[in-house]
Amino acid sequence: MGLTSSEVEQRHRWYQHLLLMCLLVLLCFTLPQRWRVVNHVGYDLLPLMLVAGLGRLSSSEGFRRPGWLFRFLGLCTTASGVLWAVAPVGLRSTGMLLLALWGVFVGWSLLRLLRLLAREQRVTWRVLSGAMAGYLLLGLTAGLIFAAMETVLPSSFVDASGSTRSVLMPPGTLTPQLWDAVWSLDFVRINYYAFITLTSTGFGDILPHNPQAQMATIVVSILGIFYVAVVMGILISRLTVQDSVEDPDSVEGKEAELLGRLEELLERLERNQA
Repeated sequence: MGLTSSEVEQRHRWYQHLLLMCLLVLLCFTLPQRWRVVNHVGYDLLPLMLVAGLGRLSSSEGFRRPGWLFRFLGLCTTASGVLWAVAPVGLRSTGMLLLALWGVFVGWSLLRLLRLLAREQRVTWRVLSGAMAGYLLLGLTAGLIFAAMETVLPSSFVDASGSTRSVLMPPGTLTPQLWDAVWSLDFVRINYYAFITLTSTGFGDILPHNPQAQMATIVVSILGIFYVAVVMGILISRLTVQDSVEDPDSVEGKEAELLGRLEELLERLERNQA
């Protein structure tokens, strides 16, 4: 049995809310340094939004994995982000937990989001919002993982000028104090580098300095291309079906009309049996 119109409407609103949250996190990077703690609040809210929208998907939507495991992983991801943000810079090991949990949880979330987009019947601006939100989420996650890597392995990403000064250092500072909170660091440049890598632009002003950073950069580049390719395939296939349905005189349009009537008849029979 398919979803009701109210359930579809709720899912489409969630697409919009997720896109708005990602845009707000990016917008917070333009704030003065002392206000950028808001970024970490936004980052911590992202896993909760993913849990709210993707943690209760039913078998009618093509999901068979237990939702409780996804929700539990999302809560652990949020907790790891909070722990890392408030931890002193000297406690570098807290970034390892964030690297693992954010990578696994966001990867799982994007797979679920792509499956939802593939089940959409029409390409609307709300569906496009969901596709754009997934891309921004991938870039924000890459920026967060790069930042955690920089705190665990200092100077993983350096300026192309050859300076070994960390890209997380706010302007006018050279090295962080060991007991400064992680949220006091400057995450603008590392997120800028993450999105430049994701889009395969490659301006070359920031370079990965060690093998770990180089391999992470390659993975992000591949994921960015792969995501765009998959989303384009989904949207093009939906548009093709949508055009066929809107043209009732075509063979495809007649087949789609018959299938629609058959699905409607089956839903009525199921309601009568219930």
